[in-house]
Amino acid sequence: QLRDFSESYTVEDAEKMAAQQREQVEARIAQLEEEKREANELRLKFDKELAGWRTALAAAKRELQKAEKARMAAEKQCRVQQEKSRLKAKT
Repeated sequence: QLRDFSESYTVEDAEKMAAQQREQVEARIAQLEEEKREANELRLKFDKELAGWRTALAAAKRELQKAEKARMAAEKQCRVQQEKSRLKAKT
């Protein structure tokens, strides 16, 4: 069987086939390197976006805390005024 195989292919055929396979492999490697480069660019872009969103979230949390404090102060002031009104009404 091996002899039949060796007789059906010449050295030139084998070299041609090896060259084609090498070209295909090199093209695939180039494609994968390009995909890797694009993936790295996307990762960097998303990392920047994530940092921006984290900064925005931190700012929003600070604003929420300020708003909560203001709401609690307003509720306290309202209760004080209601108590004053109630005491005034009794007298």
